[in-house]
Amino acid sequence: VSACSFFENERSINTLNLEEYLQNTEKKNCKKEILKENEKISEYLFLHLRTQKGVLYHDFQNFFGESLEVLWSKWNQKRLKNIFEKLVQTGLLSCYKEGFCLTKQGMKFGNVVFREFICD
Repeated sequence: VSACSFFENERSINTLNLEEYLQNTEKKNCKKEILKENEKISEYLFLHLRTQKGVLYHDFQNFFGESLEVLWSKWNQKRLKNIFEKLVQTGLLSCYKEGFCLTKQGMKFGNVVFREFICD
């Protein structure tokens, strides 16, 4: 019922109310919100970390027009390197040449990882 989608600058969210959802299945009555740049970054990271490949640096740069490190520094005071080191040391994240992804342990505790990538 409460599924979300993310396309370009917009997040679409289904209603949380089951009865309302069932009554409006044909109308696709979703709440839509335009995301700010920092919200788009977080949303992108959350969605891609849920995939097997994780976040690919090249794809991120193609999507946003700038590297993750450059955009991150604009929106968040936490140093990206420190976040990676912490998550790798705790066994939740794996970094490789092309990007980074959740480990098996990280998939179990994804919300702990996602919280680190919230851009304020």
